[in-house]
Amino acid sequence: MTPQSQVLDYLKSGKDLTVVTCRELFHTTELRRIVSRLNSAGHRIAGYMTQDEQGHKFKRYFYLEERCYKN
Repeated sequence: MTPQSQVLDYLKSGKDLTVVTCRELFHTTELRRIVSRLNSAGHRIAGYMTQDEQGHKFKRYFYLEERCYKN
């Protein structure tokens, strides 16, 4: 299974993903590139900037269709 398909399955399950989490789970730091390719292929993945308790800013990605239908 490729990192791209792993990321897609993970996001489609309704979970959010960051670059750090992607590296830990799928052993790749190419999340931004993967998201761009998936969006170009017609998937609806979005992200928003957030920060942790120490003030480090990072982007959290999610699959739009899954997020829209969850309560």
